[in-house]
Amino acid sequence: MAGNTAKTKQVIVMRKDLPMNAGKVCAQGSHASLGALLNKNISKDRNKIEINLEEHEIEWFNDKFTKVVLEATNEKELLKIKKHAEEEGLTVVEIIDAGHTTFEKPTLTCIAIGPAYKEDIDKITRKLQMFKKTSRERLMEKFLIKRIRELEKDALGNVEEILEIRKILNS
Repeated sequence: MAGNTAKTKQVIVMRKDLPMNAGKVCAQGSHASLGALLNKNISKDRNKIEINLEEHEIEWFNDKFTKVVLEATNEKELLKIKKHAEEEGLTVVEIIDAGHTTFEKPTLTCIAIGPAYKEDIDKITRKLQMFKKTSRERLMEKFLIKRIRELEKDALGNVEEILEIRKILNS
């Protein structure tokens, strides 16, 4: 399978320290992606969207509108990335969850950078890791690894449970 040859992309940088389930992560990333363009709406008619697209945005729409989700350690790192992207003149949107469900108060969850040319975004995000697991998944993994270690101490029993946990961890 050939790699992505698109010249443009959008990056969503998600905080990995928040207790969001997969659905919440997807919703927050979607808000960020849409917000990056909808915030440019110049229409005075609430039933109409009118956006003056820049060349790189047109190219993004006409290509694969590539999106990459990366992770920031915490709010402080996310704000640092946001500031750097703004200083480079890139479109940046921050998403603050209202705090009605997962969080007890409004909470900064992620930012979108771009769409823009890959090389412009990569200057800011190249050292970030791909977002792979929610904080809940990380906690569950830690719990399961700890449980395996406890079970392995009892070499005679618990073989079935150890094998089951290993199967979960490998999936």
